[in-house]
Amino acid sequence: MKRIILLSLFTLIFVASVFGGTTRSFNQKLGFASGDITEVITNTSSSHAPNYLVTADILQTTGEVVSTATHNATQIRIYRAGTPGNYAVLLFLQFAAFTTQWYAGNTIRFYVEYTPTLEFVTWDYVIPTGTGSISIQNPVVIIPQPTITTKISGNITSAFSLSGVLLTCTGQPNVNTGTNGYYEFTINPGSSVTITPSKTGYYFNPVNRYHENVTENVTGANFAMIKNNPNAASTPTPANGITGVEPTIGFLSWNFVQQPYNAPPTGFKVFFPDGATTYTLVPYVEGITAYSMPIPLLDYSTTYTWRVVPTNSRGKGEDASIPDSGEAQSKADGDGVVPWSFTTQNPQWITPGFTEDVDPDGPGPLPTFYVDTPPSTELEPVPVITYSIVSLSSVPFFIGSPYVTDAFALNMSAPIDCYRLEISVPAGTWYAVAWYNGMWNPGNPYPCVGPGTIVWLNVPFGGKDDIPLIISGGGDPLLPVELSSFTATFFAGFFVQLNWTVQSETNHMGYNILRSENVNGSGSVKINDAMIESGSSVGTEITYSYRDEEVEANTNYYYWLESVDLGGTTQLFGPRMVTVGNIDTPPPITPEQIATALLSAYPNPFGSSTRIRYSLKNKSDVKFEIFNIKGQLVYNVEMNKAGQRFHFFEWDGKDNNQRPVSSGIYYYRMTSGKYTSTKKIVLVK
Repeated sequence: MKRIILLSLFTLIFVASVFGGTTRSFNQKLGFASGDITEVITNTSSSHAPNYLVTADILQTTGEVVSTATHNATQIRIYRAGTPGNYAVLLFLQFAAFTTQWYAGNTIRFYVEYTPTLEFVTWDYVIPTGTGSISIQNPVVIIPQPTITTKISGNITSAFSLSGVLLTCTGQPNVNTGTNGYYEFTINPGSSVTITPSKTGYYFNPVNRYHENVTENVTGANFAMIKNNPNAASTPTPANGITGVEPTIGFLSWNFVQQPYNAPPTGFKVFFPDGATTYTLVPYVEGITAYSMPIPLLDYSTTYTWRVVPTNSRGKGEDASIPDSGEAQSKADGDGVVPWSFTTQNPQWITPGFTEDVDPDGPGPLPTFYVDTPPSTELEPVPVITYSIVSLSSVPFFIGSPYVTDAFALNMSAPIDCYRLEISVPAGTWYAVAWYNGMWNPGNPYPCVGPGTIVWLNVPFGGKDDIPLIISGGGDPLLPVELSSFTATFFAGFFVQLNWTVQSETNHMGYNILRSENVNGSGSVKINDAMIESGSSVGTEITYSYRDEEVEANTNYYYWLESVDLGGTTQLFGPRMVTVGNIDTPPPITPEQIATALLSAYPNPFGSSTRIRYSLKNKSDVKFEIFNIKGQLVYNVEMNKAGQRFHFFEWDGKDNNQRPVSSGIYYYRMTSGKYTSTKKIVLVK
C-alpha cells in the first residue's frame, strides 16, 4: 500500500514538470521597421490594438488556436505597457486560454496581421519548462506597420444649392460635397496638397487652399461659394404696375443691396423700353444702394416696361431670364424674372378756341394745340386757350435773325396755367420757342423733324399777359447773327470740350455754360466759376472754348450757352448733347489735344477706390498729394518721367501707412514743374 502511494506521488511530480501551469502567461516585445511603435499603438492592457489580428496555434494539438477574433483581451492582445518615457508594446498570451493542456516543448506558432493592408508576420516559439511568466524583450518581433494618414476637412457655405460641388486635391480622387457642404480628404503625413472647389456658374473664396507638410488633421478648411450672377435689383420707381405716372417724371430709379453669396456687379444694363436692342450702362459703386437714370419726356396713356440687369464680367447673358446666364434681373412680387412696368396718366385736354384775327392761310403751318391741366384740376366749364398770329417784329424780347425764314409768331393766352402744351407740325425741320419766366424756352424736341409734336411743360399762363410763341421752319430763332457755331465734344482725357464762334459782338458782357442731364434743362447748373469774357480773335471772328472735366462715365449731358449783354439780358443757345463713354475705352486722341492738366477723379464719390486722371503735354515728373479736410497730408505718390499722354493712378482710400481713412471730403493736388492744381473728392463707406 505504501509503495502505491509513493508511485502516485512520483507520477504527480513528473506531470507537474512536463505540463505548464494553466495560468502561465507570455509577453513578446514588438516593434516597427521604422518609427516609434509606442506612438501608434497606445491602448492599455484592457483592450487590443485596433486593426490587428493575432492568432496563437499549438502545432502539436490540432485545432487548438487562440485568436483576437474569438477571445477577449484578457486572453490575447497587443497593447502598450509601461510609463511615459519607458513604454513598450507587447503581444500578450494567457496559456490558460487553450482548452487542451499544453506541454513544455510544444511549439506555438504566432500570426500577426495588419488587416487594412493584409500584411502579416509569423514566427514559432517553443514552450520552455517551468511555470512562471515568460517575457521576451530580445529579439524584438517586427510586425506590419499601419499606414498613418491625416485628414483635411471643411465646409462649403453658400445661399445656393451645394449639390454638385466638385473638389480636387493633389494626388487624391475627386470628391463631391453633399447638400450640407462638408468635405474630407485623407492624405499621407507630410504631404503638401492644394484643394480646389468648382461648380459651373459659381466661383469660390478663396479660389483654393494650399496645405504644406501636413502632419496633423486639419479642420475648418472652408470655402464660400459665390454665384457668378449678381443678385437682382429691387424697389423700382415708378413702382411696378403703378398707373397715373406723370410723363415728366424724368428719371427711373431702383435700389441694389449687394448679397454676400452673389458676385458684385460692375454696372447695371438698363433697357428702356424693355425689348430695346441697346441699353444704358449705369456704373455700380460699392456701398451705394440707390441708383437712377434720366429718361426723356414720356407719352400719355402709355404702358412702359423696363429692365434693370446687374451685370459683371463673369456673365455675358443678354437675356437674364435664362438661369445662371451671368446677369441678375428685376423681379416683381415673386413672379419670377419679369420686367418692371408702369403706365402714364391720361391727359385732360382743353380744346383750343380761335379768335377772329386768326388767318388759317397765314404764313407757315397753323399748329394744332393741346393743353393739359394738372391732374388734380377739375374745371367747369372747360376753359379755352386763344391765340392770334402776329408779326415777328412785334414780338417782345426777340432779336431777329436773317437766318430765320418761313417763320411766324403767335400771342397765346389762357385763364389757367398749362401743365403741358403741345403743337403738331408737318414735315420739315421746325424750331419752336415760347417766352415765359423771363427767357425763351425751346420746345422739346428742339429742333423737331416733322411730322411730329413739340412739347412745353408747366407754361405759366394763369390769365396773365399773352405768351409769345415763335415757330420757324427756316432756322434757329435762338441763334443770333453773331453766333455761327456751338459744339460740344467728348475727348479721351475724359472731359467735354465746348467751342463756340461768333462773327461779332456788340454791348456784350460774356458767357456762362449751363449743364443738365435732362434735355428740358431741369436741374441745370452753371459749371463755369467766372463769366467767360474773352476769346481768341481772328479778324471780326471770335472763338471761345471751355473744358468740362467734372463728368461721369456713361452719362448723357446737355449743354446750353448763356449769352449775357451789358444790360443783363440773357439768351440761351442749345442744348448740345454729349454722351460720356466708359473710362476704360475713351475716344482716340492726337498729341495736339494733350495739355498738362489735373482731370476729374472717377468715381466721385467713391467707396473703395477711385481713379485720379491727369494729362501731360511733355514728359515730366509728377507729384500727387491727398489732404483731409483739416489740411493734413494723408497720402502722397510721385511718378518719375511720366510720358506725354493721359494717365491715371488709383487711390484705394488708404494713407501712407496702408490704413483705411475715414469717410469724408478730401483734396488731391497735382504738381508738375510750374503746374499746380487741386480738386475735391468724397469718400463714402
